[in-house]
Amino acid sequence: MVYTASIFSKTPASTCLNQRTTLQQVDLEFTLIKMNNMEFEIDPKTYEKIAQVIHSDQSPVGIDAKKTHILILNKLQELNDRIERMEKLIKNGGTGSNKV
Repeated sequence: MVYTASIFSKTPASTCLNQRTTLQQVDLEFTLIKMNNMEFEIDPKTYEKIAQVIHSDQSPVGIDAKKTHILILNKLQELNDRIERMEKLIKNGGTGSNKV
């Protein structure tokens, strides 16, 4: 059984679950509730730029899934590299390059 819920929805995540709720589904509901309290605001100009980059007329959902995943994975790798540099800087007592 698949459950879907929009993290942008104001509807409580519990409405996405049926009466036979498993522990995994409760965890999902809790995660969605926590995410509903987060801010996901993005300025319209940036939103449009991203939408244009990932748009695909050939896709039934309107985005190029491969391109979208590559962009996400690339950003995650950039963030990971940055965290590693920061950890190294902290471990070395803050000496070294100021580039983080």
